[in-house]
Amino acid sequence: MKKPIGILFFSLTMVLILLIVGIFSLLFFVNPNQFKAPLSEEISQLTGRKVTIQGDLHWAFFPSLGFHVQQVIMSDAPSFGKTPFAVIGEGNIQIKLLPLFKKHVEVSMASLKDVVLNLERLPGGQTNWNDLVAHLNKDNTASPSTSQSSQPSPAKKHFSFHVPEINIQNVSIHWDDEMLKRNTLFTINTFHVKDFNLKGNAFPVLLQMDIKNKAPGLQAHVEMKGTFLLDPEKDTYAIQPLQGMGTLQHLLPWNQGPISFHINSKVALHFNEKEGSLNSLSLILDNSTLTGDLQWHFSPEKSFLLPVTLKGQVHVNTLPIDHLKMHNVSALLEKTPQQWTLGPIKGEFYGGDYQGTVSLNTSQGTPSIQATQSLDHVNLKSLLTDLNLPRFIDGTTQFSSSLHTEGKDFQSLMQHLNGSASYALTQGSVEGIDLQKALQAASSLLTQAQIPSGSVKGSTSFTSLTGHFNINEGIAKNPDLLLTSPLFSAGGTGMLNLNQQTLHYQINVRTSGASIPPIKKLESMLGGGIPIEVKGSFSNPQVSPDWSTIRNAVAKQMLQEGIHNTIKNVRSLFGH
Repeated sequence: MKKPIGILFFSLTMVLILLIVGIFSLLFFVNPNQFKAPLSEEISQLTGRKVTIQGDLHWAFFPSLGFHVQQVIMSDAPSFGKTPFAVIGEGNIQIKLLPLFKKHVEVSMASLKDVVLNLERLPGGQTNWNDLVAHLNKDNTASPSTSQSSQPSPAKKHFSFHVPEINIQNVSIHWDDEMLKRNTLFTINTFHVKDFNLKGNAFPVLLQMDIKNKAPGLQAHVEMKGTFLLDPEKDTYAIQPLQGMGTLQHLLPWNQGPISFHINSKVALHFNEKEGSLNSLSLILDNSTLTGDLQWHFSPEKSFLLPVTLKGQVHVNTLPIDHLKMHNVSALLEKTPQQWTLGPIKGEFYGGDYQGTVSLNTSQGTPSIQATQSLDHVNLKSLLTDLNLPRFIDGTTQFSSSLHTEGKDFQSLMQHLNGSASYALTQGSVEGIDLQKALQAASSLLTQAQIPSGSVKGSTSFTSLTGHFNINEGIAKNPDLLLTSPLFSAGGTGMLNLNQQTLHYQINVRTSGASIPPIKKLESMLGGGIPIEVKGSFSNPQVSPDWSTIRNAVAKQMLQEGIHNTIKNVRSLFGH
């Protein structure tokens, strides 16, 4: 029994000795740099780009046999300048030993470090990787001759390989997008892949990276993991599921961050059908949760991230817009080649309901916006408070509008605003305008009291306030303002200049029921309501009686009374 065991032990020892001798022979008698030229040539033929290995190749023995390479440079596309497309500072490739002696390389692990990748897109949509992708997917089978034209075309062959493990660290990706006028730096701290393949078999990916955008200044830290499926033969690529988390800064003008986020979804791209999908989306952004599904079609010549058409629906539990908040928002999203449409949108809005549709059209170069919306039973004071605007009006609001504008900034959007709107407020008040005091001021002409100077400040409570606007180039004309209260009613016309944030109204006020006698007498003199003028800025309106009209009416009445009294006195002298 001992003899077979001894033979087995001796055999294993000899195999180990031969393996050690082989490794040391490889180390001392095989110079890895002799592989530089054929390796560079092989990668150049594979990619269609010139690839240069400037550093030396070294053998690596831990944790397994492999190469260590430095300074690998890939040239850029011919029409994109002399800056290299990619630079690899350090690379390690671990390979299986036995296939190497057969002049065949099988990679067991690959790692990269200190990588710089320069990506560009021209204004016309051409990228500096279009030719690279086309070369990798080109038909490697020779075209059939004329005599073979009746035979079926050979199957399309795709570049395919398998790497059990990939580790990438410290990668800088410079993305210069001249089409969208954006310059972004992606810094990948860690990128780890197991069982990478292009056969449609699932493999896990772990990614940690930072993003910095020069304009509008977006910054982000992202940690993501997912299960990838890549199948070039079917032109299908998927991440199912995709999970991520991180923080965002300078994402929104009204919230500079940091904002935390978590995302879960399923992503699929089908290049044969030129379509993509984002299903079972769940995005948590601070205290807001967005869920939904999206499907889109794209042009492979541009980018799968730029949809030609898109359809989907989303739901958000809390949607912050500037300082505003909407709750339980649902919306349909649709895109055609030249227009985005969001709507119908439905949501809870400041104690009431919001419904609307917004369309953005870019077919004419200057973006144009078409919007229809309605508010039902909205608390206007709370809305103005969150907007950080002067709370000059309060009440329960019903509002509807149909608006159209165009422009590239807020000022031009206001200057080209056109459309119509209607409003109806109940049980509210107007701050900065006291119509009761204005009536008393107007009646001072009859009581011989001192006429007050300046604007009449205070507030006016109302039971209802209604009217509508016709809007032309940012000027909103209001021909039918009507205010009612227990003490008086007021009607009038006016306008709002949305560009200059000013207003000008002419209002006639009529008292209701019992009233101060001088005011009633003044109304009788005027043959109707007492004229009040409101003008000034939105934040500081000036209110005063229309003294010119009132003086003329009082003077006319006093003149008539004087003539009547004179005639009466003359008649009394003659006994009539």
